[in-house]
Amino acid sequence: MAPSRMNRLGLALLSLGHLTVDLNPGALPALLPVLFVDLQLSYTTAAVVVTVANLTSSVIQPVFGWIADRVSHRWLLPLGCFVSSAGFALATQAPSYGVLLALIVCSSLGVAVYHPEAARAANAFAGARKASGMALFVVGGSFGYALGPVVLGALLAAYGRPGAVGFLAMAVLVPPLLAIALPRLSQAPARAPRRAKTGGAAPATGSRRVMALLVAVIVFRQSAHMGLATFIPLYFVNHLGQPPTVATQLLAALLFGGVVGTLAGGPVADRWGRKPVLTGTLFLSVPLLFLFLGSSGAVALAVLFVAGAIMVGTFSVTVVMGQELMPERTALAAGLTVGLSVGMAGIVAALLGRVADTLGIAQTMLLITLLPLPGALLSLALPDTLRRAPRLAAAGR
Repeated sequence: MAPSRMNRLGLALLSLGHLTVDLNPGALPALLPVLFVDLQLSYTTAAVVVTVANLTSSVIQPVFGWIADRVSHRWLLPLGCFVSSAGFALATQAPSYGVLLALIVCSSLGVAVYHPEAARAANAFAGARKASGMALFVVGGSFGYALGPVVLGALLAAYGRPGAVGFLAMAVLVPPLLAIALPRLSQAPARAPRRAKTGGAAPATGSRRVMALLVAVIVFRQSAHMGLATFIPLYFVNHLGQPPTVATQLLAALLFGGVVGTLAGGPVADRWGRKPVLTGTLFLSVPLLFLFLGSSGAVALAVLFVAGAIMVGTFSVTVVMGQELMPERTALAAGLTVGLSVGMAGIVAALLGRVADTLGIAQTMLLITLLPLPGALLSLALPDTLRRAPRLAAAGR
């Protein structure tokens, strides 16, 4: 296989690992109602569990990225999968709040360990089609996050809280597969190769200013997405009086729209450029979200599906943009664009709760629809790290 071609098997394995680690944070919100009763939690202590999980799994990622860029630690991949799944499976059986927090921190550290090293390897596996390859990697995480509540719900319905320990199955099955198979694939070198400069790509300056700008753009995008995922159930059930099934269907539309968008966003960005796709989707998401708030029934589901697709569809694109800005530090770039950015967005989403308490949930939903707009305006100042890529044809498109 030519070096410039994507190693799809390697990307598929990394995507499977990504699904495994993100299955757990995706399932956590669905676990809280059970623990709320069994461990006698309050709304505050339940919120602390989610906040601790988000901060532990995201903000620390740049540290692991910095380590991975200096000395490749392939064993971090199976370790991250095992710790994430085993920690969460044990957390479902926690006998007390203190034990619950400790196990959630453990599980979240597994998530933080996996992402930077996996994104570095995915960049190497992707060959010339960086955004397309990264999309294949990212879609595993998007699907796992969306699948988490479904899997947990099925286990709880069939076996009650003890059945949730079934998450241990992923800890047993996937890490050995990664440990055995990934080292045998020659397309993912121990360190990402130095990338030759090409006429079609913007200079990879690694500028801290540009990277900070990209992180800010991602924070606005992710804040809108997290805000929707957090407040859609409260808005439709508590404010509009809709049945809980409506909120569940809307969340499913948002999350699975992101899965479809991820698969489509990478190839589009490889053909038309990173910046046009990022800026265009951010601007487009604002009227779509306004349309969603003004619609109902099947129309609301369809519009939210499309909005989820175009917002999450640029997730892999922004990871690649960060790696192209920092070509010698691809794991650190992933830690910043995935971990730090998402962690900061989680803090913004939490602050939106204060806004809802002060101004009301309806006004908060209107604010959420506007959050992509500052990100779109800031993205206009970003360099396009890849303006079209005519070399793709020669690279074996």
